[in-house]
Amino acid sequence: MVSQVSYPLARGVLLLRIAGCFGFVGAAVWASMVSFNDSPSGILTSVTLIGCGGYFVYVGAAYITALFDGAGLRADEAGFSYRFLWQRRRFSWREVSEFKVADYRMLSVVAFNRPSAPDDWRTRTNQREIGASDFIIAHNFKASPLDVCRTLNELRNRALGVA
Repeated sequence: MVSQVSYPLARGVLLLRIAGCFGFVGAAVWASMVSFNDSPSGILTSVTLIGCGGYFVYVGAAYITALFDGAGLRADEAGFSYRFLWQRRRFSWREVSEFKVADYRMLSVVAFNRPSAPDDWRTRTNQREIGASDFIIAHNFKASPLDVCRTLNELRNRALGVA
C-alpha cells in the first residue's frame, strides 16, 4: 500500500517545450523586424508578434522553474499538490471527488471535481470540455495518466476510509 507518492516531471519533455517556446520567441522577434514599417498594419503586426512572443517567454520561464522542482505531483495522507506553471496548488482529500482519466484536446489528463470550485469561466469551460472542475496535466510525469489516477484514488479512498 502506498502512503506517499511523488511523480517527477519528465525533464526531456520540459527541455523540448522550453526550446519550442524560445524558438517561437526568436521567430516572432525576427518576423516583427521583417514586417515592421511605418504603416499602421506593419506596426500592428510587430506589436502582435512581440506580444505573442512575450506570452511564450512567460510560459518558457515557468517551464524552466519546473526543471528545478523535484516533483510535478506530490501526494500523501493529507492530500496532494501539483505544479501549474508558476504555482503549486494543494488540496486535501476531502476537497476533491474521485479522479478519472479524461481527454482534453489532444492530451490525457487526470480530472477531478471540487465542490468549492469558484463558478467562473475556467470552471465552466472545464466542466463543458472534460466533465470536471479541475484537472492535472499528467502526460508530463514519468508515469501514465491511468497509473497516476489509480494511485491518487487509492490514497484518497484510504484517507477518507472508503472501502
